[in-house]
Amino acid sequence: MLVIALIVSYGTSFAQCAMCRATLETSVSNGESLEMASTLNFAILYLLALPYLLALVIGLLWYRRARGKGTAS
Repeated sequence: MLVIALIVSYGTSFAQCAMCRATLETSVSNGESLEMASTLNFAILYLLALPYLLALVIGLLWYRRARGKGTAS
């Protein structure tokens, strides 16, 4: 099931990289500074890290709740 999901999402993820590259090439060729590139890189890292942070918080809450039930008995 996971392999099928990865195969289906490959085209979408590849297109996003091309879109980011095209945006940066257009902005640099128009004479804008490289500040947009660093901003775009920060946005990509933010979007990458957010699901992992959310999973970490949910995991910690789950762990604390399971640990609390075990010691209360």
